[in-house]
Amino acid sequence: MNPKEIDPIEEIRDLAEAYDTEILRMFATRAKYPANPEVYRTGKFSRKDSCMSAYAQGFYPKLVSALCWDAGDNYPHVNVHDVDKELLKKLLERTSKVGVAIARYKYPRGLPIHVPEIERAKITKRIAQANEERLGLDPDVIGYAFRLIFNETKRIEDVVVKSDGFRKKAGGGTKLVKTDCADSVERLKAQLEMEAERIEGGHSVGVSEENLGFVKRYTITLY
Repeated sequence: MNPKEIDPIEEIRDLAEAYDTEILRMFATRAKYPANPEVYRTGKFSRKDSCMSAYAQGFYPKLVSALCWDAGDNYPHVNVHDVDKELLKKLLERTSKVGVAIARYKYPRGLPIHVPEIERAKITKRIAQANEERLGLDPDVIGYAFRLIFNETKRIEDVVVKSDGFRKKAGGGTKLVKTDCADSVERLKAQLEMEAERIEGGHSVGVSEENLGFVKRYTITLY
């Protein structure tokens, strides 16, 4: 590699570092408010924000419960709504952009996608940042919150690996990709249709929808 060229994995790490640094500061802001049960309920997000809604119904309540105290439904939540939406947006960007980038760099090269020692080093760095900036966050809470983020990022990596893996694996039976994010369905479906065209014998791609009450689950199937 030319010494002047930047290794793509370094760019991915820099991207994750920038997000994690900012997210930690947003955690400190969020911790000033109580937990906000309203934001986790159905109907708080429009259809175009379906990914954020899935996050608000998914791992986000666990994260906020660790960061904040519970004031019930009687607390005036106006300011908290704004803080929650900004944090949700940043978490969605971090997990999706970093997850996709990691999967598409490592999977074709046969590199391990999940490296526990790197995750531990990242948590140690965030704890040091919190101490240096006097953010007032408990180290155990920081570790728990970022493990939730890493787990969600890995879930997205797995979806990408499965979808990209169709080019090598398809043809031996039905292959599935599941997602709670309506916004990603058409992109994944279009990608898989292109891959299906390359598979000998002809295949088609279909999307089924399952209503889980608080969120819809989409299954993309290669036939």
